[in-house]
Amino acid sequence: MITSINQERVLQPFQGMKDSYNKAMYKYWTVQRSTEVYAAAYINQAKEEAKQSFMQDKRERAEQAKKELNAIYHELKDWSFEDPYLSRIDKQVITTEDKVLAEMQRDKEMKLLEAEMRATEETEDFRRLLVRYGSDKLFHDLITAEMRSRAQRAGDKGSKFHFLLTELDREPTKTRILEKLKLCLRILQIWKLTRKGLKKKGTSKAFSVSRFLKRLIK
Repeated sequence: MITSINQERVLQPFQGMKDSYNKAMYKYWTVQRSTEVYAAAYINQAKEEAKQSFMQDKRERAEQAKKELNAIYHELKDWSFEDPYLSRIDKQVITTEDKVLAEMQRDKEMKLLEAEMRATEETEDFRRLLVRYGSDKLFHDLITAEMRSRAQRAGDKGSKFHFLLTELDREPTKTRILEKLKLCLRILQIWKLTRKGLKKKGTSKAFSVSRFLKRLIK
């Protein structure tokens, strides 16, 4: 569901955006106040450079948020499994030797997965393991079996895994919101710097990404 931690996961790349905006605008604000020193062409150049710097930063942040959205999609939707050989071998024709090498790599990954599961009691770590390894059906079943085993334990340690399993098994109902968020991120990537344009420091209201996205998530 797109609440609490999922919401924060989408918004996290936009943390510090105000500071990034101020940093991008600093040179322009400096020269813009000194029209008697700098030529109009130089001031306009500083303005354009500030705008492009901030736009690039915003595009990069939106790309990170889109990657997080894709991960959430992967968690909410039904699992689609990859061929264990094709996913590890970048060749059209797979030989017997290739399969042996792929199995060796798979064994190493399984040992790493088992170690990572033993090292944590956090359900969010298991979510991440599912995202990282879940495209391999064997690994997906191994992670799920471990979660079911932990869900049998008494007290909070068991109940939190039971809740996670129930949530993962539930049919996703919030994919429409995810689609809307994805569209909003595309809009953010091309959104101009501010609603009122570039003005001197303190008079321009920067666009609030958090308010924009949170309003949609509710």
